Amino acid sequence: MVRGQDLKVQGAEQFGYALAADGNTIAVGSPDELIDRTGVRGAVYLYSASTLRYTRIHQRSKGVYTRWLSRFGHSVDLLDGRLVIGAPNADVGNHNGAGRVHFLRWNETKRTYSVVRSFSQATKGVPGAARDNDALGSTVVIARGLTASSSYDVVAAAMYDQLDNVKNSRLLTVTNFDKGGHRLITQDSPGVPSTPKKQGMFGWTLAVRNDGLRTSAVLASASQLDHPDTDGWAVVQTSPGRLNTWNYLWPSTIGHTYQYGYSITG
Repeated sequence: MVRGQDLKVQGAEQFGYALAADGNTIAVGSPDELIDRTGVRGAVYLYSASTLRYTRIHQRSKGVYTRWLSRFGHSVDLLDGRLVIGAPNADVGNHNGAGRVHFLRWNETKRTYSVVRSFSQATKGVPGAARDNDALGSTVVIARGLTASSSYDVVAAAMYDQLDNVKNSRLLTVTNFDKGGHRLITQDSPGVPSTPKKQGMFGWTLAVRNDGLRTSAVLASASQLDHPDTDGWAVVQTSPGRLNTWNYLWPSTIGHTYQYGYSITG
């Protein structure tokens, strides 16, 4: 429970919409929180688990500003001093709601942060294209060893993005937290089961399964996969540290399973 005197936001601001924890820090997203009278919204609170004192990062914080209803804090993840924040409603150029992902460093001892960078699908070197309402950053996770040995990597989903003319097929962007570089993962990518479908929602939810301290596997849910036991949702998983190798995770049940994998956790 958060102390009443520390909590100055209301339920309508969606405080707690996104949560992450690592070490002695709890990250809490408040994506509809009003920041100032111009209508800028979205904040993330970093709480000390032992004292419940917090540091607040918001859209007016230096280096992280995005306009209006960007839903800064709609998604968050935190690992070993690396903080990732999704702002899926952020405008990019003339594209409303194309989405942006922010990278920050968090010093748990000093309880201070520094901005590293951000990216959108209009950023140089990022595959794909920024479109209205793509919602990049709707889900974000930090994994280990996907792009290099022992690397820290970010996987970010674009909730309503499309592949070619397949609307809402949903795309994943993978980038090395420290070194950059970007790779697009879709259901057309090598090793990924099924094929892109309208409303396929590949990566609707994401999770990470750690295989030791330096290697992870990524779990992704998707709708309408070509699997004999479902017309609803299923879960696919990479082999630890290998983005080209995916396999179904399926419950050992008899008969039909509907919406298995709608929500997942590592």
